[in-house]
Amino acid sequence: MADKTLTSANSKFYLTVNNLYPTPREISGYAADNMFTGNEVDLVETVMGADGIGHGGKIFNFTEQNFQLMPDSNGCDVMSNWVQAQETAGEIYKASATFTITSIRKKYTCTGGFLTRAPKFPTAGRILQTMQFTIQWSSITWEDV
Repeated sequence: MADKTLTSANSKFYLTVNNLYPTPREISGYAADNMFTGNEVDLVETVMGADGIGHGGKIFNFTEQNFQLMPDSNGCDVMSNWVQAQETAGEIYKASATFTITSIRKKYTCTGGFLTRAPKFPTAGRILQTMQFTIQWSSITWEDV
């Protein structure tokens, strides 16, 4: 479609965390060159039988999403608070999220999220460096908007 663009700066991401953020919190304050990424996942397990006939079956995997946030951003505060709350409670808090990428007119809905990796503090150089947080989602669906 000719009216779509590659702009990512107008993307909106809203995160809900059970027992911490019951109302969605907007994540903002991304790194300049890398806002968030998602990994590829295996969708099918295949095997070739001894007779040369191929077989396959659906497999389930988490989808990993990495966020690169500036240490002074509200998004970094939201993620760091999630880390601290889990450590204080000694429990895991599941999350859900929605994000919209306006330029390609897609809305993504994420459920069953676990915060699996997070820095305890930013790396310091001449200035503080970006912080990466990783969530693994059980399910991601999308729709046109």
